[in-house]
Amino acid sequence: MLPILASLKFTLLDECPNPTFTHFEGFTCFSNFHDTSIPCRVIFGSGANEVPQAIWFDTVQDELAFLGKREEGKRFLRWSNELSLQEPTLLAWASARPFQLLELREGALTAAKVARWLVQNLSPRIYVRQLAIAGVHTKFVEGHVRVIDEMAAELSGMPAPRSSTMKSFKERWKFTTEPGTIRIRGLGNLLNAPGSAEDLEIPVSAFAAMGLAVHTVIVTENRTNFLALPLKPGTLVAFGAGYGMAGLSGCPLGKGMQSGLLG
Repeated sequence: MLPILASLKFTLLDECPNPTFTHFEGFTCFSNFHDTSIPCRVIFGSGANEVPQAIWFDTVQDELAFLGKREEGKRFLRWSNELSLQEPTLLAWASARPFQLLELREGALTAAKVARWLVQNLSPRIYVRQLAIAGVHTKFVEGHVRVIDEMAAELSGMPAPRSSTMKSFKERWKFTTEPGTIRIRGLGNLLNAPGSAEDLEIPVSAFAAMGLAVHTVIVTENRTNFLALPLKPGTLVAFGAGYGMAGLSGCPLGKGMQSGLLG
């Protein structure tokens, strides 16, 4: 039985919207409030009144009925059972994330299928869009990397990820990633590009091998500035402050080169 389906103690005054009831489907309020086994609390209104502070539900069905969550409980049982039949190890995941399971429904089964594939195909060295799993669209994977990450960690015994982004997901499971690119502008005779192009976006590795005769590099994260800056001999304009600098950092552009950042 799942931990969530165990008999639960329900704090009456803190959680119950109506603490004055005497009977509710499978639960009968204790009539002897002075029974020392029943936690009580004294409240003051028109005098002092001693009321039970907690109640005990013998079955989860009684508690769900009391909370008005009987249908949600049925759906949780359905999907947790289906998930455990497919991947028994993921029962712990379902117990810890009941609301997420209810939201995902059959999506949880699909995520589990992807997680199993990851565990069985470590370091696939393919692009995510190249995944070929029956009944799974790659757009589903891209939209559910967090839950797939968690399930795959559960199945493999790896530590659960603290956070999941598409980038970290690809790195964690050794998918091929797109090469980093850099966008640059320079005079046609400087870039020596086909058609004397003055605006290029190329892989960082290709840029590093160009051997440009540059003495000044201006990096800007503003697209308008990037496009509007006048081009001068020996001057290169790079688009993207953080990414632009990352692309430039390993490129041999010559000694004494000047660089600057423009917003």
